[in-house]
Amino acid sequence: MRRSDVSLRGNEGRYLLIGFAIAIVAAASVALTSSNEITWNYTWIDRITHTGAVLGTLDTARADSFESLAALQNYSQTGDRKSLDKVALSVSEIQRQDAGLRVLTHDNQIQQQRLDQVDQTGARAASLAREVIRTAATMNRVDAVKAASFLDLDATLSRLRAQFNPMSAMEQALLIDRTAKARTTSRRGAMVMGVGGSFIFLWLL
Repeated sequence: MRRSDVSLRGNEGRYLLIGFAIAIVAAASVALTSSNEITWNYTWIDRITHTGAVLGTLDTARADSFESLAALQNYSQTGDRKSLDKVALSVSEIQRQDAGLRVLTHDNQIQQQRLDQVDQTGARAASLAREVIRTAATMNRVDAVKAASFLDLDATLSRLRAQFNPMSAMEQALLIDRTAKARTTSRRGAMVMGVGGSFIFLWLL
């Protein structure tokens, strides 16, 4: 066997080893990058799920605020005192939802500050609801709806309902942003796996 043939075969062996080494390094890099992308994707999915929970709680609180106003208006039209009990119950539910939102948004300073306002308005509405119930027990409907406490309760409930609007708007914006980022991360991870896998396959060939 000629010396040149031995040298050529030796070089081919080295090139083969180098090729496999590069393929292994590339495969490890692709695997690590893909793992990071998958981790980020799951992180965004968790955040999307959390935002959905906040929005669900906000929707429930807003529904309770609408119900309280509707019950108060029903009393003003019919004089049914059970409607005032519904007002008090709805306000109590709003305060319960408020406590849940406090926990869910503990890492959002802006939402926490808005909840401080909701706390104050909710406490005021609860106090006024009790006062209106006492007032309605001592006078007829026409006089009760003219009482200062009744008018104040109506305004307070309207303010309470409005205070949930910017909170919902912020969470909706967060949901859109996080959904977009999750999609971007998912597409990037798929691209890394596709391009990286193709590169490794071609290199091995």
